[in-house]
Amino acid sequence: MAILLKNKAPYILSCALLSSAVLLSTGCSNEGSDDAAEKGEVASLLEKTTAAATSAVDSVKNTVEETADKASAVASDAKDVMAETADKATAVASDAKGVITETADKAATVVTETTDKVVAVASDAKAAMAEKTEVVKQAVVTKEKSPAHADTSAVDGAKIFASCAGCHGSKAEGGVGPNLNAQTASDVADKLTRYKAGEQIGPMSAMMNPIAKGLSEADIKAVSEYVVTLK
Repeated sequence: MAILLKNKAPYILSCALLSSAVLLSTGCSNEGSDDAAEKGEVASLLEKTTAAATSAVDSVKNTVEETADKASAVASDAKDVMAETADKATAVASDAKGVITETADKAATVVTETTDKVVAVASDAKAAMAEKTEVVKQAVVTKEKSPAHADTSAVDGAKIFASCAGCHGSKAEGGVGPNLNAQTASDVADKLTRYKAGEQIGPMSAMMNPIAKGLSEADIKAVSEYVVTLK
């Protein structure tokens, strides 16, 4: 509307001037009533019409210019808002990308650390299992070699004890040596095994160490089981 009025302003002014000219010429052509008063009225009317037309044109022009300025300001503000919004959206997207990347890196690190821990625990468990298996094997071997598990089927305990009766008595009741028949077979076997190993377990160790070293595990088991039967 403002642009339309701006374009029509020269036309409005022209029409006003033309109307004034027509009125003036009409007054001049009436020769029967030409006088100074009428000419003055026509001149005054023409002046007023011209002033009104000029004022209308100026008003329209000012309105158009103000409207154009406001429209330009609004467009500039809208452009600035759009640019700021675009910048903020770009910043938010960049931050989100950074957070996603950081989260992915942390997750990868946690997975790696967890995997390493699981592998380490599995390795430790395997080593512990192997160690325990070896201990069990050694225990089985030791047990099999102990006098309590020695095969005495071909060993005569009474025959072995015959060489011991001089110190321990014919019934193993004791003499120079201690009473044996009051002890358990396992106690007797344990002492003979320790003597055989060279341990010093009493005042008779110097005499018993070489005697026990001459006995096999089966001999120790057989004589130990025999002496407890002499009660």
